[in-house]
Amino acid sequence: MFVDPKKIQDSAVVVYDTDQQWRQILTRELHVVGFQNVLQVNAPKEALEAILGFGAEAICTKHDLELVRFLRTHKASPNRDIVIILVTAISAPTTSLPSATAASPRS
Repeated sequence: MFVDPKKIQDSAVVVYDTDQQWRQILTRELHVVGFQNVLQVNAPKEALEAILGFGAEAICTKHDLELVRFLRTHKASPNRDIVIILVTAISAPTTSLPSATAASPRS
């Protein structure tokens, strides 16, 4: 799928995390892929306010499933259709997942 770089550059993204270092890492990575309009917040309430006040089209968070659930289901959600970039990680370095090509039959 092709994404217009101009659309990415103009999109507003809220980065929410309670840890300043993680906010900086997530913001840096968003900049690397082309997002320039990024606002960092450190509390769920600030994230909700920023979605409206900043005009965010996406929110990036590392672990707050409660916020994700609120955004998607609560009647007070500022935008139930907002794009959510949820960053996750596997904590055990020995864990390995099969690749998509290894799992699919070859023709």
